[in-house]
Amino acid sequence: MLSGRADNQDKHLVAREHFVFSDSESQLYHFSVEGNLVRDGIKIPPEAGVGTVTCIAFKNDQIVQGDVDGMLNIWDLKARTSKNIHTGRGWIKKMRFAPGKGNLKMLILYSDGVDVVDLKK
Repeated sequence: MLSGRADNQDKHLVAREHFVFSDSESQLYHFSVEGNLVRDGIKIPPEAGVGTVTCIAFKNDQIVQGDVDGMLNIWDLKARTSKNIHTGRGWIKKMRFAPGKGNLKMLILYSDGVDVVDLKK
């Protein structure tokens, strides 16, 4: 996401990026980089019931982790809440959010097919 700021007559664009990753113990990390500044975000301990994390998707204030057992762990950073949803489908290979600012639908790829999930519901 790019945001602009005007100083006198010069325009400066400052790039802002968010990085979300998980370690081998399924602890979740969130950092942001704005220009030359790295902000240490949050460190979230692993949620009970979440196995080895295979993929992560991040949009707005939602971080979703998928694991080898078909569990979705959904973190709402703004509300500081999480919930687990067992899909019953097994290993989650990839997840992607649909485009659009308020759109929280996501495509989930399994070994045997795909699902579309709406996180608003």
